[in-house]
Amino acid sequence: MTAYFIWRYRRVPGGPEVGSGPRLSPAAAIGWAVIPAFVFLADDFFLAANGWVLWNKYRDVPADRLEVHLESGMYSWDYTYPNGMQTQNELIVPAGKAILLRMTSRDTLHSHFIPDFRVKEDSMPGRTTYLWFLPKEAGKEHVVTCAEYCGVMHSYMAGRVIVKTPEEFKQWYEAGGAAAKKSS
Repeated sequence: MTAYFIWRYRRVPGGPEVGSGPRLSPAAAIGWAVIPAFVFLADDFFLAANGWVLWNKYRDVPADRLEVHLESGMYSWDYTYPNGMQTQNELIVPAGKAILLRMTSRDTLHSHFIPDFRVKEDSMPGRTTYLWFLPKEAGKEHVVTCAEYCGVMHSYMAGRVIVKTPEEFKQWYEAGGAAAKKSS
């Protein structure tokens, strides 16, 4: 296509001089510059405003939630529940309850990504970030992966979210919490 236009509109002997075409009036030239710029900027501001509203809606965490601390490190996800219980590479959660992950990193930048819930957030050393999601169906497992290159074993930094019924989760949580208190 480019070659065709180069050939078609090449300068030929006896052809029109460069720049000898019809000239626009000043008003037309201003119109051709201002109107497209206005349309583009109006669309851009509209999209930015809608994106901002959606972003803030996502960042509002429901009050009724389970808050879990996540410490990422080469090459594992370490979850700590409010009762002190810890799991590695497995986040076990109840269905129907919002899950808030407060995240930090031991060593380098990581990005906690759960594709099924369409959530991803970076965890960094010295900084606490968060993400939340709402698991709806019990009995399902969801992949967790690191979406930020963090070293030579990056591709092996994977985990899973296991969704249990509220009753199963309560039983698991209470049993694990007692075990966590005995070991400390």
